[in-house]
Amino acid sequence: MKIKQWIGDVRERFVPAEGEYLHASEVPDEPEGPYRARLERGAAHATDGVEVGEREMVRGQAELVYLIRCECGRRWFTPRFENLHTCPKCNRAVLVQQPPPEPGAALQ
Repeated sequence: MKIKQWIGDVRERFVPAEGEYLHASEVPDEPEGPYRARLERGAAHATDGVEVGEREMVRGQAELVYLIRCECGRRWFTPRFENLHTCPKCNRAVLVQQPPPEPGAALQ
């Protein structure tokens, strides 16, 4: 294969596909909100059988809850980690190992 043929083949791959493109000047300056999806453009281009909709997004709060298990079979939950608990069923001391850190926790 000659280099001219190879360059022609590569150039054809980078030709943009036919379709509708959005120019940067058409984008509004102030977006509606950081978590609100704009689906008006998608609704115009929806194909048959595809339902396009809009849903409000709100913020939630996560809580970390620990599940403690005793050898007697009793389980209970606690909102904070403690090394030593007393089993409510058999009244024995339960030594709890600290759980491994979650993957990605150091990235926060």
